[in-house]
Amino acid sequence: MIKEFKCFDRASITGLIHDRFFDIEAVSVNHNTRQMQLCYYADASLTAIEGKITVEHVIDVKIIDTERIQYYDFNYIQWIEKEKKLKVITNIPLIFEIFATEFEIKIEIDSI
Repeated sequence: MIKEFKCFDRASITGLIHDRFFDIEAVSVNHNTRQMQLCYYADASLTAIEGKITVEHVIDVKIIDTERIQYYDFNYIQWIEKEKKLKVITNIPLIFEIFATEFEIKIEIDSI
């Protein structure tokens, strides 16, 4: 069973994804649909997908992975309205910025 949430506030999103893990190399951007997607996992073993995040209205994504560890955990996200930028903050140094015309995120949770 999949539960789907459309989230518009940072606090509810952070509550759902805090301390979940993702594979930075598996970030998918579709410029035709203007969506960015990534799956997240309950722990660093990445054995079972816990859910999927879709960011809507995406213009561009900037990723600078200086640590090159591939797997990162979410700490929180930050929307910077002036810059139309969503920053993903992790506990390990990583630049992960999503530029979008507006802030809209859909989170699907696999609740099986």
